[in-house]
Amino acid sequence: MILMLLDIGWTELVLIAVVAIVVIGPKDLPVVLRTMGRMARRARVLMNEFKGSVDEMIRESEIDEARRTIDTTATMTEKPREIAKPDAAAQAAPTAERPPSGDDKPKA
Repeated sequence: MILMLLDIGWTELVLIAVVAIVVIGPKDLPVVLRTMGRMARRARVLMNEFKGSVDEMIRESEIDEARRTIDTTATMTEKPREIAKPDAAAQAAPTAERPPSGDDKPKA
């Protein structure tokens, strides 16, 4: 996977191995490779932990955004209900009589 990210081919790997054997020596090379493997494993674990915490923050922010949307929607739907409710003063006030129309004439 790392090789794909760095775009290293087999010929480059062989060249790196030859240089490592010459510079480090065949005696110390297994120790160095083990150490590098441990460092790579540790870096991978840290990267996965970081990725997990970022994913968790994203989920929390999406949940918070959804809650805000729900709260906003709830307040928008509750306001018209409050306006539609007649208050006590309006109910107690006498209603003005309508002017008589042609249909309201008493029948003889």
